[in-house]
Amino acid sequence: MQIFLLLTTLFLCIIGNVVGAQGTKHSFLACGQNTYIMGADGKPSWTHPAATRDGYVLDDGTVILTLSKSKRFRGGAVVSVAPDGMETLIWKGTQSEVNSAHGNRVVDFDANGKIVWTLTSNDLPGNWLQDPCGGQVFSNGNVVITSYAAGRTDRHSPKLFEVTPDKKVVWKYSDGQTVGIHHFQIITTNGKKLSGPVLK
Repeated sequence: MQIFLLLTTLFLCIIGNVVGAQGTKHSFLACGQNTYIMGADGKPSWTHPAATRDGYVLDDGTVILTLSKSKRFRGGAVVSVAPDGMETLIWKGTQSEVNSAHGNRVVDFDANGKIVWTLTSNDLPGNWLQDPCGGQVFSNGNVVITSYAAGRTDRHSPKLFEVTPDKKVVWKYSDGQTVGIHHFQIITTNGKKLSGPVLK
């Protein structure tokens, strides 16, 4: 397993490519077929050997992960990984999901269910919305979005990108892989830890 983690880390270091407009740099937890924390320098600082659906990095460095179905957990699971690597099972059971990823668009609703903002590929420099499974809203109104299917047809398509409320792209991340990022959590921006609740 240590060799797998070493090879995964080495591979991500070699192909890691963080591109930012106006000097924006993010570090983030990426969940999907590959699970890792990418530093703002474009190098992974942590990896996990299991495929995941979602996750959170807590203030103390503990990582909570929703594991995909596997031989180890046939119905998926939720685990806590302490900073020292100790893994604790939180929940094991039957994995069932409800999601609203449909039509390759991102929609924001107000408290009354009224659509207040929509983003489609027509608003972007290319066909970047390919199964947008996750999003995170910042206090300034910007939204970071993941395209889970990005990379299948063009391995250099952005896996994550940040747009302003007026739909201007201010940051993007591509890694040259054919596998996407299912969900994520931005941890820092330009070296500063995000404050307040994680809105994803």
